[in-house]
Amino acid sequence: MKNLITFFVAVFFTIVISDSYSQWVKLNNFPFEFDSPLKTKDNAIYVGSNNLYKSTDLGQNWDTLFFPIFPSVAINALDFINNDIWISSSWDNYYSTDDGMNWNQIMLSQWVYSFIYHKQKIFAGTENQNVYISSNYGQSWYWSNSIFRDVLCFHENGNTLLCGTSQGIYYTTNGGGNWYFTSFNIYCAETIINNGIKLFAGTWIGIWSSTDGGYNWIQTPFGNTTVFSLVYSGDNLFAGTAYNGVYVSTNNGQTWVQKNEGLGSETVYNLLITNDYVFAGVGSSGLWRRPISEIISVNNVSTEMPDQFILHQNYPNPFNPKTKIRFDITPLNPPFGKGGTGGFVKLVVYDILGREVATLVNERLKAGMYEVEFSGTSLPSGVYFYRLIAGYYVDTKKMILIK
Repeated sequence: MKNLITFFVAVFFTIVISDSYSQWVKLNNFPFEFDSPLKTKDNAIYVGSNNLYKSTDLGQNWDTLFFPIFPSVAINALDFINNDIWISSSWDNYYSTDDGMNWNQIMLSQWVYSFIYHKQKIFAGTENQNVYISSNYGQSWYWSNSIFRDVLCFHENGNTLLCGTSQGIYYTTNGGGNWYFTSFNIYCAETIINNGIKLFAGTWIGIWSSTDGGYNWIQTPFGNTTVFSLVYSGDNLFAGTAYNGVYVSTNNGQTWVQKNEGLGSETVYNLLITNDYVFAGVGSSGLWRRPISEIISVNNVSTEMPDQFILHQNYPNPFNPKTKIRFDITPLNPPFGKGGTGGFVKLVVYDILGREVATLVNERLKAGMYEVEFSGTSLPSGVYFYRLIAGYYVDTKKMILIK
């Protein structure tokens, strides 16, 4: 009982003395402008900026792995092939087999946007309107002369290799011998991903999807905003955009919501997911991060309309490391009434001392039945509380994390 009282007192003072809310956090020890690659390997983060950097503690500290010959030139490509690091710095290209301790120069004098390993060959997408191919690990290259566009990205989908270019998406099924246009053949395609259900392409006219391996594409309801980066975690898709920050979809791209608290409507060139965090490379202000649990929108899980407010017990409980929390919002309480615009809902997780550890919901919702997932991957075992505030309704329940 004493612990419970302590918890409520701590929560009260947290609410009263602080009007802060969960938001993107800038990593101030990475102050560089950011329009360069952002990748992960073995839970470490690799960033191409004015140099190549690596962090093993979620961006708190950085080691420098590579210094370009010309310091003013940024890293323009960063990929992993057979666990080796491949980079492009201006027209100079290198790879390292020992995580950046030593570098081997690649015999390719081209500005490269992307590398990929496919069918025992290495493909380089270049600014010079071509794909170059090497069958001897970069010692020599030949020109695949079927594409006359800047080649910005690659994606391997089984036997098919897709490439996004400055004018549409191409594909090859014979290792680069022949390239063909897909149905998306007009606008620039910056990135291509596969979330296990569909292929998605971030383009200069929004987000497009394919269900037949990338041969045919349709535009999603995202709109025509330019999308530079797409990543996914489970059922959640994230998009980095031009001048509109970050968007998230929890229903396979059917609807999208901006999640820019603390970030603003910046241009996000690159996104990365690792260790339950989303990292965003922002062109004007460097590197930012935010827990996935704070970004994902809550799912509306039923078309039924509840007749009372309910904060359900999480399930499973105890849990390790993930659990789901469901809550019902009735239309019988303004501003959640029928035809209304909805009301502000907040669902927060606290530890036993009343310290906030995650904000799961912090947005305007209409009446309905909702569910959100909470991950305790980065938290120790113990007792936690989750608290729902929706209009006049406030409730708190206990859950137990056991690792």
